[in-house]
Amino acid sequence: MEERRVEDLWGFKDCRSLKNKGERIPETMLNAQFHLIKNKMDGAITGRTIHIRIRKEENFTYNMASIYEFVVPNLDNFSTTALILYSNAETDYPVALTVGKCFEDDGVDFQPDYVCNNTDEFTACVKEALRSNCIMDKLETLYAKALVY
Repeated sequence: MEERRVEDLWGFKDCRSLKNKGERIPETMLNAQFHLIKNKMDGAITGRTIHIRIRKEENFTYNMASIYEFVVPNLDNFSTTALILYSNAETDYPVALTVGKCFEDDGVDFQPDYVCNNTDEFTACVKEALRSNCIMDKLETLYAKALVY
């Protein structure tokens, strides 16, 4: 039996041609910032990301949460939430950010600190959030305590 050739109607060549988009999505941009923290803090504080799916019965308009934490190895790997990025798995934007709150608190009263509709807005909001008093106070305190132990 003769093999019939199937015409490829997809709008991309292969998975490698889709990879470039991954560098521009909010999750990748924040992951890069939290990877930088280890070098900036001489290893005293590192970053960790936890991704969770949000069930529909919870009061969120987003279906994914990426929790960005500071981890202090010298304090028995103590961790604390720095930022939470709320997004939908099937779209890049809109996204929402909360600063210094835990996921449980957001679940009770979801009021994001930032809502971003594109890359420029997101970059500006992340820059502001990472330089905020909330984040800087946490970093200063954790770093001081990491040096004591």
